[in-house]
Amino acid sequence: MASQRSEVFGFWKSVDTRRNFTTSVIGIYEYNGQMYGRTIVGYDERSGILVDTIYNPTHRVERLPGKPLLHTIDLLWGLTHDGVRWRGGQILDPRYGNIFSCEAWVENGSLIIRGKVGPFGVNRVFYKVDGNDLPSGFILPDLSSFTPNSPIK
Repeated sequence: MASQRSEVFGFWKSVDTRRNFTTSVIGIYEYNGQMYGRTIVGYDERSGILVDTIYNPTHRVERLPGKPLLHTIDLLWGLTHDGVRWRGGQILDPRYGNIFSCEAWVENGSLIIRGKVGPFGVNRVFYKVDGNDLPSGFILPDLSSFTPNSPIK
């Protein structure tokens, strides 16, 4: 199913569906015709308790050179729209520092990001963010002000 080019942009959440809590909020933005994504809010994946935000980052990507703060780098970058999906980009697994090829699309109102190694891949599903997914008083950043900062230089 072809998704509209602009449907991917905005704020999305990952959810622990077994325990029913948000584990992260990401911002998907466009820069020079390419799609990028960055973590905006991070929650503990075991408890759902707030860990950090883009305004007060503390979590580092330990397995990358320089150990950058997670919320200061893009987790996915360089995707271009081919009329059907966003393809040709890369995605970082921040736990292990691995980088995979990826593609993304919106299906039934959910954002699907597929990390791939050769013909094999894993889909991750993200859902639109609502106010209950954010820390109290948190103001969503203006994604149009973001500039790419991929972990690969």
